[in-house]
Amino acid sequence: MSQQKTSLGLIFLLYAGGLGAAGQFAKIATIFPEIQALYPASVVTQGLIMSVIGFLGVVFGIFVGQIVSSLGYRKMLIAGMLLGAAMSFVQAFLPPLPLFLASRMIEGLAHLAIVVAAPTLVTQVTAPNKRYLSMTLWSSFFGVGYALCASAAPFALEMAGPPALFAGHGFYMLALAGLSFAFLPRLGLERAPLPTLNDVIARHFRVYRSPYQSPAALGWLFYTLTYLALLTVLPPLFPAEHRLALATMLPIVSILSSFTLAATLMRFLSAVTVAQIGFAGGIAAALWMAVFGVSTELAVAIFVVMGLLQSAGFALVPELNKDPQDQALAMGGIAQMGNLGTMSGTPILLFLLSLMGTGAIPLFLALIFAGGFTSHAIAKRLRQRP
Repeated sequence: MSQQKTSLGLIFLLYAGGLGAAGQFAKIATIFPEIQALYPASVVTQGLIMSVIGFLGVVFGIFVGQIVSSLGYRKMLIAGMLLGAAMSFVQAFLPPLPLFLASRMIEGLAHLAIVVAAPTLVTQVTAPNKRYLSMTLWSSFFGVGYALCASAAPFALEMAGPPALFAGHGFYMLALAGLSFAFLPRLGLERAPLPTLNDVIARHFRVYRSPYQSPAALGWLFYTLTYLALLTVLPPLFPAEHRLALATMLPIVSILSSFTLAATLMRFLSAVTVAQIGFAGGIAAALWMAVFGVSTELAVAIFVVMGLLQSAGFALVPELNKDPQDQALAMGGIAQMGNLGTMSGTPILLFLLSLMGTGAIPLFLALIFAGGFTSHAIAKRLRQRP
């Protein structure tokens, strides 16, 4: 059962697990040139080292949500941490490329277990009237984890090269597993029966047809389609001396927006409404860009909007789904659609840029943000049906 009081210690312990999950992406992305030098291969194969975790998320997101709710949230969280630690230790030995890729695939399952179980547990150790705050914190895990890993990477490379970063991540995950085993209580949440193959297929249809479980996943799809794509495309449009600063600043802007503007709005408005405000703001920014072009101020404004979508995206899971099993499925949907958006957004925008030039950016943003706003409007209408 969920707690009526908020346990800050447990929330931060679970958040630390999220940082470790973010590190599973960041430990490759932040040292990708070194990885390319260690594993000379085709560009596609090298790209798989980074993206195979995301591919598994697309395929198995909701399935892992079902498994987590069947086998137990605490158990699957700790198992994910231990499995993640083991794969990092394997990678620290720099095995041959096929084995390295296999370790990344297995690590993808560990990643899914963490990002489904941990936020579901966060909602259960938070008082109901404070869940929007804990979900705001959780929504920042990827950006914060990425930044921390990027800060640690130069020291690790100087110490012993990529193996030091991989081993450091492994020890971090191992320590978290131990702390979670020691301090994370068994909450006595009801477990679902283990799913059959037919159950898995049927559950996908049920989740994406549900106006309660689908909004988080679909909203997250439209958010992730734009987030990484803009971080990739916008900085090179500015003078060289400003690119690095802008690339560093924009994710921080979205995190600050989550903790300040989004958290304030959700004291008075539902998470669904805040998400719609975010998408509407994104449409307005896209129209402004179409008329006046790209500017630093506009880029910052767009990432303020991203902060609203980031925070509200997770907060609406417990808002719309009171049962932990439904929350786990919604989190699985977020993992599934989030990985799909992250994998496909940048290639789509780059393709449009090759056809239309920079005029493709406002068109891309307007269409994506309109899709996000519309998806929430339709789901809201369906929930209001008698």
